[in-house]
Amino acid sequence: MTRRQRAPRLDWAGLLQCTFKQDVLLRGRCGGRRRLLAYLAHSPAVRHVLEHLKRPLDGPPLA
Repeated sequence: MTRRQRAPRLDWAGLLQCTFKQDVLLRGRCGGRRRLLAYLAHSPAVRHVLEHLKRPLDGPPLA
């Protein structure tokens, strides 16, 4: 039995570039490239990082 080959996947930056025609990893001021350091999905970890960076824990109010 052979396994079907999957089509190559696009990363999130590639998907955003296809959708919005904008390179989300391009740095506007210097023209360099951003690197994705981490993907946080666990709520306590996100809260910890936001508190450390002194950023708001809640999103903006909905209209």
